[in-house]
Amino acid sequence: MFESLERNFSLIIAFILPGFLFLFGTIFLVTYSTADFVSQLRPIRQIGGFMFFLLAATSCGMILSAIRWAILDSLHYMTGLKSPELDFGKLEGKSSSFMLIVENNYRYYLFYGNSLIAMLGLVVVAWLEEVPLASRWLPILFCLMAVLFLASRDSLRRFYSRTSQIIGNPTASRRKSKGPRRQ
Repeated sequence: MFESLERNFSLIIAFILPGFLFLFGTIFLVTYSTADFVSQLRPIRQIGGFMFFLLAATSCGMILSAIRWAILDSLHYMTGLKSPELDFGKLEGKSSSFMLIVENNYRYYLFYGNSLIAMLGLVVVAWLEEVPLASRWLPILFCLMAVLFLASRDSLRRFYSRTSQIIGNPTASRRKSKGPRRQ
């Protein structure tokens, strides 16, 4: 049961929370006022409205994840954070350790990266809707986005490093089995 709760929590932080962030932010930016924002959220209080919003947030989170894959993963790769070559044949008997790494590193990478893409999307929505962003909020917004970028990079780096430790590099294991390399 605990594994199920942990897995559901990690999926919530990876996809649903960034989706909520984007949907709530979009509603707020489009309505322009707090009173209108609250009136837009009234249907969510009912179970049907909540379920609809939950499904919409999940869909939004999945779309944000695809955009993250196309933009942020490529950016991390171009700036030197490359996925290691892994020998998934060595995963047998180590799947619980691998899942622990996924839950404790990769899901957080997904949260940080998807939230960063959600915030970039909100900046685009604000620009398209011509919402005046107070100049005092812009530095905070950009600092938060910088922190999310750095956190995503660190989480992905830790995921790659720890996965390599458990599964290993196929070329390194071939070299070990052949003995020391001669030059």
